[in-house]
Amino acid sequence: ATGRETKTLQSTIRGIDLEQKKLSAEIRLTENRITATNLRLRELADAIDRKEDRIGESEDALAQTIRNLADAEKTTLVEALLSGASLSTVWGAVDELERFQMSVREDLSRTKELKADLEDTHAETGANKRRLVSLKGDLADKNALLVQNKKAKNSLLASTKNKEAEYRKMLAQRIAKRSAFEQELLQFE
Repeated sequence: ATGRETKTLQSTIRGIDLEQKKLSAEIRLTENRITATNLRLRELADAIDRKEDRIGESEDALAQTIRNLADAEKTTLVEALLSGASLSTVWGAVDELERFQMSVREDLSRTKELKADLEDTHAETGANKRRLVSLKGDLADKNALLVQNKKAKNSLLASTKNKEAEYRKMLAQRIAKRSAFEQELLQFE
């Protein structure tokens, strides 16, 4: 019976070893995913920073355009004509400033939308990272349980092997005693 127990325990330990190898591979894969996610988070943060810079530049350009329009509107038509500019030149300049202002506003709007999309992606990626870190913790916990289980099985295996060795020793002693008894019996006859 102890021989079968030994084989069963050895088989169980091999199964635990295999499970540990699989968990180790999963942990490595999860760590690689976390590393990739961290890289993606850094890239997204950089992209968000660039969009914020672009928004600032667009806002500055828009403010300058508004100041230029205000200056142009301060100048009366009579003042502009007396300064030597033609009516078409004055209206052309105002139209050009208004088109530029519209273009800057559209660019600013698109840039803000892109920034919002990047922030959403950043938040989603951060949530994914948290899930991966949690998974890594779960896998590490499973691995720790397997290590404990393996230690217990190894201890039981050692105990079973000791019992088996004791049984063999006792059996050998009994066989030796029986042989001695049979020898005495033969000598007595």
